[in-house]
Amino acid sequence: MTNTTLVEQVKPLRLEFRLSWRPSLLLGAAFYLCLSLAELLSPIDADAYLFWPVTAFAITALRHRPLTIVALMITFWLWGTQAGMKPLWMVAQLLTLIGPLLYLRYSKAGAPSLSMTKRRLHDLRNMVFLAVIPASLIGTLLLVSNDNSLAFEDGWLILGVYLAGELTGLILLIPVLGHWMRTARQPLQWYHLLLTLATLAIPMLLDALGQHAFAQPSLFLTLPFVTWLAHSTNRGTLSHALLILFIGHLSLAYFGLGGYTPMTQLHQLILLCLLLVSAFMTVDVLHATRMDRDEASREIEWLSLHDHRVKTLNERGLLNWATQQASLNGIASVLLKPINKDIYLETLNWEQLGHIERQVLQQLSARLPSATRVAKVSDLVFVAMAPAASVNAATLRPLLQLRVVLDQTSLSMDFAIAGIHRLSENMTDNLAKLHTLWGMARQQSSERLQISHDDKEISARKELLLRFQQYREAVETDRLALWLQPIQSLANDKIEKFEVLARIELDGAIVSPGDFLPVFQRFNYLNDFDRQVIQTTFSKLASLQSGLDAPGVININISGATLADKALMAWIREKVHRYNIVPQSICIEITESDLITNKEIAVHNVLSLRAMGFSIAIDDFGAGLASFEYLNQFTVDILKLDGQFISDIAENPKHQAIVRSMVDVARSYQLKLVAEFVDSQAAKDCLQALGVDYAQGYFIGKPEAARGGS
Repeated sequence: MTNTTLVEQVKPLRLEFRLSWRPSLLLGAAFYLCLSLAELLSPIDADAYLFWPVTAFAITALRHRPLTIVALMITFWLWGTQAGMKPLWMVAQLLTLIGPLLYLRYSKAGAPSLSMTKRRLHDLRNMVFLAVIPASLIGTLLLVSNDNSLAFEDGWLILGVYLAGELTGLILLIPVLGHWMRTARQPLQWYHLLLTLATLAIPMLLDALGQHAFAQPSLFLTLPFVTWLAHSTNRGTLSHALLILFIGHLSLAYFGLGGYTPMTQLHQLILLCLLLVSAFMTVDVLHATRMDRDEASREIEWLSLHDHRVKTLNERGLLNWATQQASLNGIASVLLKPINKDIYLETLNWEQLGHIERQVLQQLSARLPSATRVAKVSDLVFVAMAPAASVNAATLRPLLQLRVVLDQTSLSMDFAIAGIHRLSENMTDNLAKLHTLWGMARQQSSERLQISHDDKEISARKELLLRFQQYREAVETDRLALWLQPIQSLANDKIEKFEVLARIELDGAIVSPGDFLPVFQRFNYLNDFDRQVIQTTFSKLASLQSGLDAPGVININISGATLADKALMAWIREKVHRYNIVPQSICIEITESDLITNKEIAVHNVLSLRAMGFSIAIDDFGAGLASFEYLNQFTVDILKLDGQFISDIAENPKHQAIVRSMVDVARSYQLKLVAEFVDSQAAKDCLQALGVDYAQGYFIGKPEAARGGS
């Protein structure tokens, strides 16, 4: 989007080797007409005329067709000699063209970041200092040196006439001449030009009808009219209208028509010219402000619908495009997103991301038909709307691994791709379905490509999301119930510990951990859930212990994600202080089967918990490969054997051997051993014989709602 300045942006001087006679002839004729008009209106000698057009014509010619300056020079010389001036003196007058040449040589365009108004004023200032002032000084010196009858005071008057006339010519002629000499022209709005003539005709008509009292006030219609022009018409039409108004008002004033008192004195005409020029400059500023506003509005609208970095539709633009389609039948949608997107966002800067995105966009567009519409909905995430027949596994499979070049290094990017063949008319729903399918594609172990022809899988994912929201709302609105399961010492058959097992109350029913924990894990909510369980346990610890048949340590489970939380210890210290907790009465159970993302933070948190007085247990010990790694990394107090080795231990020699080895490990580390899933007397007796310290299971006691914890 380009801007048109008051006097268009400076262009480098170009040499043309072929002089077109038609533009030169037309420009020469217009130049001769302006010179003659200036001579007609001037009350003094013709070589000091008021309406000086030479500089304006010369600058315009040098900008658009440099060789047409020759036609102007010849026309200027012929006009002077025809008017009775000496031919050699008229040749000397051509030195006034030094001003335009200086302007074209040394003028610098305003910075593109400046507003149009400032660029116009910047260019006008360059013209005044580099063209108007030198040309006026040269013209004044030539005139004074040629006429010995002129006094010193006359020289200042002549210089003032030159300066006023040159400035008037710049303001009025350059936009008009530039309009006709440019290759691409704005269309003239003749309706506005007719209204311009009407504003000049109204005072003349009132004056002719004898309504002299109304003729003069009607002259002031010009001001609101040109203000309206500035806000409603294009630059070409406005420049022609201002020229018509200037010539019209100068003529009316000179001949005393339309309410004007006849102005034949030079100072009167100069003041009128300056008044009109200042008014027209104000109008030009208004017009430039409007164009700045309109361009800013267009740019804001474009940016609201497009991504600035890759120059394609953004998510809002995609939704807008979808609403403009008569129907989305026959159109399929494809979502392309790297599986390691976060790594790229954390590693690359803004320009590098844009460089990669442009390459991905190019390759995506090349794989799909030309009718495809591609949008970038977020960083490195693209959605393509393509004919349904072109969206298939064969077409999309090559996009799963794209090679891009970054800093002369070839990178291979792994993508997951989702596609939908049957789109609804609501594009927002389609995008949600695409993201759901993309999540399913990412979880696939081999080809991460998921194309859906119906909504069954998407509906299942949506149902899972709704279920998560229900569970989460229940947790966060104090519908978390604490159940306790006893842990018995096999040395004395006393209940010495209780494990907190959380339940959720939902619609009058109790939801067990087997239902909600996988959902929380799927939506990365385990950290928040664990904190809620810990806080609820701490807040009700006194009532929990008072409701027990025997005093005991309360075991609380936390996930690997919670253990690797950097802010965990500060949060626990605050809760211990708030609820006046004795840490020795709490055992923290770490679930061995959960993935711990940051081992360094987890080790630090375990050490800090033990330093505070909490005891630490590894839950589900033996369920995964990390069992003995945890023993080396974490300083713990208790191992809880996974139930898969316990349920049939009385009849299974292999499981007995495994448990016997676990007993040896626990004793070598000076740890206590707890067996879970003890559901018979035989299992209990076997464990007791093998040397296990504690038993937990339905035979020992089923989980029950805590009498002080609900």
